[in-house]
Amino acid sequence: MGKLNTTEADEQLAYSINDGARRANISRAEMYRILKRGDLRAKKQGRRTVVLHADLDAYLSGLPDYSPAAA
Repeated sequence: MGKLNTTEADEQLAYSINDGARRANISRAEMYRILKRGDLRAKKQGRRTVVLHADLDAYLSGLPDYSPAAA
């Protein structure tokens, strides 16, 4: 599939595990850990596992906001 440009990625409905991890800026292993915990849903397309754009967006939007530690 290769590297996605912004326009192409915005129109994409689902991502492979590798592409979803790349879009979320996390490792492939971390993507599988998130899926295993049930924090993110995935779909099966034959033998392929895909993550819907809307589900990845919802997961990332639901993460807690950054709060710098008081020094």
